[in-house]
Amino acid sequence: MAYRKESLVNWDPVDKTVLANEQVSPDGISWRSGAEVEQRALPQWFFKITDYKNALLTGLDVLGSDWPDQVKTMQANWIGLSRGTKVTFPLTSAEIDLGSHTSLEAYTTRLDTLFGVQFLAISSKHPLALHSSNTDEYVRKFLQVSGDKRNRRSKKGQLIKSLKALNPLTKEEIPVYIANYVVGETGTSAVMGVPGHDKRDNGFWTKRGPKDVPAKIVIGRSLAKGGRGGSVSEDGVFEDLGILNKNCGKFAGMKSATAQKVFLAELEARNLGEAHVNLKLKDWLVSRQRYWGTPIPIVHCESCGIVPVKEEDLPVVLPEIERLSSKGGNPLASVKEWVETPCPKCGGEARRETDTMDTFVDSSWYFMRYVDPHNKEL
Repeated sequence: MAYRKESLVNWDPVDKTVLANEQVSPDGISWRSGAEVEQRALPQWFFKITDYKNALLTGLDVLGSDWPDQVKTMQANWIGLSRGTKVTFPLTSAEIDLGSHTSLEAYTTRLDTLFGVQFLAISSKHPLALHSSNTDEYVRKFLQVSGDKRNRRSKKGQLIKSLKALNPLTKEEIPVYIANYVVGETGTSAVMGVPGHDKRDNGFWTKRGPKDVPAKIVIGRSLAKGGRGGSVSEDGVFEDLGILNKNCGKFAGMKSATAQKVFLAELEARNLGEAHVNLKLKDWLVSRQRYWGTPIPIVHCESCGIVPVKEEDLPVVLPEIERLSSKGGNPLASVKEWVETPCPKCGGEARRETDTMDTFVDSSWYFMRYVDPHNKEL
């Protein structure tokens, strides 16, 4: 249930430690040092809490009326389980070497709007954005300021001029933007922009798209007997299910629900789409580079690799440190007599993991003492 992988993290350049999102101000400032937080790719330890997504959701039903509906809804939205489609958009470029970036994947719950896709938008942290910055001066300048959290609601974006994406169903070429409203490391870090049927996409297209290209409407009201037909916003955005119109070619007249099934079958036949369950919930990054956290009970051995500390040797106790360095950094790494230890597996020379666990881990467990206050064993 614990594993190590490289990940983009909030890095405090003064305290030289990873910060949780809750420890970073809305302006991107560290809670402790006041420094501007950086994004870095570092190997980190995670708890695999996504394995519990179904148990977490069904547990909300067990709570019943004892819990306010708004609290249960908030928790369900935090887990963010949705069923949709992962769509592959092939990329083309006559100007740059795409390398391994030959396509973009976008997740959607509204596959019926595929004929209305007018652009793709990717996060500023998407690998393709970083790849494009090597050759595009405007992209490079945009990335220098796009990490500022104050810019997320401002519909800031930058067209990647050297790229085009192909709609996998229509083969139509569409532009690719880097956009602040696309959150990195969430889903595929890319969204398909449908200005005619999504208010957020419409706001971005209105500000950043070509002025002479209006939002394309591909779905209209269902006027079937007994149907109310959906609603259109003040911006002319139709977000409800309905009937595909003439802009959808041979699929015109098809209901949204039917179109989603038909489009998925078409994409699967071309290996350009698949049904996908998406989660907002992410595995919990627990690594910190501080002294006051709980030591991670792992040993690194050149022969055996990553080895857990034996159960009989738990818990791993922090060494006493007379004085912490004012320069920041991981203080445990400098305690040679503590770091150097025999490998639990082969007995050879090894080094202890010097990351500690975030104090949020402690606060996730101490509640158990309240329901078991007289336990003398633990």
